[in-house]
Amino acid sequence: VTSIQRQGGDAPPAMLVVLEHISAAAPSAFHGHLEAVASWLDLGDGSTGRVLLAQRACRVLAAVLPGAGAPATIGEALRRSLRPLLRDQGSGLTRSVVECLCVVASEVSPGAAADLRGHVTDSIDLLEQCLKLDVGMDSLMQRQLCRHAWILGTILEHTDADDEREGEVATSTLISTGAKLLIALCLRGPPSLRPSLVLCLGFLLRRHFRFLYSASDGSDALDAFRLGLSAGAAASHGACTLEALATLLERYVSAAEAQAPAGGEKSGNWGATVQDSIRKPKISEVVQRLGTLQPAVLAKLQGARHRETFSRAVAVLARFHRLGVLHAASALPELVAASVGGFAACAVEVRRLLLRLVEFSPLLLLSRVGAGLRLAAAQLEAQRVPHGELRAQPWRVAFCSESYAAQADSWKVRERYLTVLLAELGGSSARSSALTPEQGTTGTRLLLLHAELLLAILLSLPYRGELEVAFVLSSASSALALLAAPLLLAESSLDLGPQNAADLLRTCTKITLLHELCQHLCGGSVATLERLISVGKAAADGGTVEDRPLPAGFSRRQLPDVSALLEELNTAAKTGDSEALRTVVLRRI
Repeated sequence: VTSIQRQGGDAPPAMLVVLEHISAAAPSAFHGHLEAVASWLDLGDGSTGRVLLAQRACRVLAAVLPGAGAPATIGEALRRSLRPLLRDQGSGLTRSVVECLCVVASEVSPGAAADLRGHVTDSIDLLEQCLKLDVGMDSLMQRQLCRHAWILGTILEHTDADDEREGEVATSTLISTGAKLLIALCLRGPPSLRPSLVLCLGFLLRRHFRFLYSASDGSDALDAFRLGLSAGAAASHGACTLEALATLLERYVSAAEAQAPAGGEKSGNWGATVQDSIRKPKISEVVQRLGTLQPAVLAKLQGARHRETFSRAVAVLARFHRLGVLHAASALPELVAASVGGFAACAVEVRRLLLRLVEFSPLLLLSRVGAGLRLAAAQLEAQRVPHGELRAQPWRVAFCSESYAAQADSWKVRERYLTVLLAELGGSSARSSALTPEQGTTGTRLLLLHAELLLAILLSLPYRGELEVAFVLSSASSALALLAAPLLLAESSLDLGPQNAADLLRTCTKITLLHELCQHLCGGSVATLERLISVGKAAADGGTVEDRPLPAGFSRRQLPDVSALLEELNTAAKTGDSEALRTVVLRRI
């Protein structure tokens, strides 16, 4: 505090952030510094540093005033200092100033409540005027609308419906009027202001969730969220809608955690805890209705072009799961795809959510992981990820490795996991053939990226011993023999029969990458390959086979670079020359 007092507007922003965190963790530490912090509310020359300092001062005061026992003189001084900040239209201080004023009114200076009520009335009047305008608003009017919406949403967030005063309009009436105005403006207001307006609506809904009930009078706040998450909404509108939804859901999660017994989630009691916390019929209805937004949130997750939007969508889905309204079967493919084709900075968040989803239902993962990996390949193609990039970005395949390792005590589940992945890479089922190059260049790259992704996953799994590797080699070598035999025995591509170029490319891709898989797992040793194949077949026949430890350094082997191979296949596919594709395979194996 002394250092910031000395530096004023030149104080480093990082120091202000640290101070704000301290105020939240240990508010009593500031009780002797209230006057010093209050002095930072003076904007002085209006520089960016002074504005940031005033904003942080408001947040610190809002955190430390409750329980501080500050004298009324400080409360009056704060009222005088906050008034000009609230009138200022260019500093961006509105939200922080109003929050601080609400705390001053409830903790230090009850007289400030009259100020707040006056601000609510003024804001409602201006919002009503804006809603009645038949022509577009000029920039000044839009600026005033945005500022008053933030004032209204923030004050009503801190106002109880039963806070009545004799001779005044009922508080519940003001809240209902304000909510309906914000909902109407979110739906019909200027498109450029809708991102800010939906955030203001989110502030109000944190306390007054009744406006999320199914309503027949046009005051259904869920419509505002639906609009913000729709395909036609602007990117900023979608991002702010997700932010408002995430913070709103966090309130319900916090309520559940407050009632949770120690270790309740780890002991499997989280579901019962959530049901207890939302046992009131109206709250349960709200949570269920918010859960109906899942498809729109998943669409935003898949279409996210910015990390903030992606991270907020993941946060919303995680809170849906915590509240028991996430439909896991429909969400898994998109989340698996997001773990591969999303943002590296958010990869841990996505994997954490996925692992929670499949912790008690691994069979659900096995039924949906294939669809997720096909979606992931489509995302990689849309992002123009070059061949060979997966080798340098292990975070893209980390979820499959972690979910495989989580089944350490169940060989049956791990065996089925391997079977699913091998079927996707080299199987003849319709599922493994779902990606075809019949869409031209895009389809060809999609098929090659899908196969490359599966190879990277199979080579990155944390195998526990030789039996698991033997199972993969036995299965892969059998598929490889069936696929490669016709090409090896044919005199030329004409002897392969009347198959189209798409089928041939798919077959050649499977052959070459299955060969790479076998080569890597056996370390390039034919003797090791033959021994492990025999071990795998003996285990499959029910024989007793010793599970030996893997060679030292097995898990640290560098993944093979198959970019040149895939480019060869891509080039041959572009020419439409079947003989060129056959030549690539023969040269490789």
